[in-house]
Amino acid sequence: MQTYMPGTFFWTTSTGATGCPGKPLTPTSWLRTPTSTGPLSNGYAPVTAAKTADYTVWRFGCYTAPRAPPVFYFQQRDWYLPVSRILIVDEYATPGLAQILATATWAG
Repeated sequence: MQTYMPGTFFWTTSTGATGCPGKPLTPTSWLRTPTSTGPLSNGYAPVTAAKTADYTVWRFGCYTAPRAPPVFYFQQRDWYLPVSRILIVDEYATPGLAQILATATWAG
């Protein structure tokens, strides 16, 4: 696997087909594809008063057949803390996640 580089390419734990949030991954079901070659947005986001993360948002389309139009879209949000080398990937649009990260206890 490649080293994570913020804003360069979306993160996935798979080297093959990757499913869509909340949908089963089977040979004939939900697959995802990025909607562009670059991020929807990126920059920096405060995580705590002392830590700042590289923040990137990617947009994906989910489809059920090759070359079919997407049935729905979702956004994946990546927070990367380069000093700690911690990557948080949120593909479920978790409500309040920024506040949760801001009150977390961080090592490093």
